[in-house]
Amino acid sequence: MELTEVDPEVAGRAFARDLERTWSTGRPEHLGWSRTRIDDLTTTIEMPARLADGKSHPYYLLLRAAHYGPHPVQVNFVLPETWEIPAGTSRWFPRLESLPPWFGLHATYKFQDGSQRQLVCFSFNSDYYISEHSCKATEIWQQGRHTVAATLYRLYEILGPAYYRGPSQQLAEAA
Repeated sequence: MELTEVDPEVAGRAFARDLERTWSTGRPEHLGWSRTRIDDLTTTIEMPARLADGKSHPYYLLLRAAHYGPHPVQVNFVLPETWEIPAGTSRWFPRLESLPPWFGLHATYKFQDGSQRQLVCFSFNSDYYISEHSCKATEIWQQGRHTVAATLYRLYEILGPAYYRGPSQQLAEAA
């Protein structure tokens, strides 16, 4: 599928508006999220993943809005501060299990263009539409109905105790 070209100014304004609407509810702060604006089309979100025992680990999501509006943001797990894509064995890449059928996570995925990179695999990520996946009509991103909030809340669900099992690389225990 080809992603629709979007004027960067239009995409940036829609992205900023929808992020501001999401944050204005107070819910993101209540859930422990924070955001860092990089530029008009790029923001990182720090979001905690929660284990069943109550422990949590921070993760960083890089959101890119180049095609935002007609399509969802592009989302990837990234390293803090450098915003680079982590290896699948990194502490900054979550270990997930028993995922719902509408979600997948691939440390390395071969895209139709032959490139290989991380894929946060669900229909609220623009990379999903350039992968070889197809989704049900009820799962397709709908401009005007869905916003970046839908992307973030679905990821928060996935990073919860039902699916999250810890970092791919175990954290060093305090002595």
